[in-house]
Amino acid sequence: MAYYNISQRDFSRHIGVSQSYISDVLNRKKFMSSDVALAIEQATGISAGLLLRLDVAYQLEHQKENQTTKDIERYDWALV
Repeated sequence: MAYYNISQRDFSRHIGVSQSYISDVLNRKKFMSSDVALAIEQATGISAGLLLRLDVAYQLEHQKENQTTKDIERYDWALV
């Protein structure tokens, strides 16, 4: 956005979401919805699938870092 001199306010208006939502997504306070990913794809040409894959990867890492350890025994047949 900075490269193209687009503010969060302008971008959020352009894709039809609140500026606070865009700010929260960019600052990793909220995760991206598929609707927003599709709107970004339509506005920028950046694949919604790519955006969502990146977001899900972040979510999983975030969850792993903050997960309380559970003693779940692996099934004998499960791959290591």
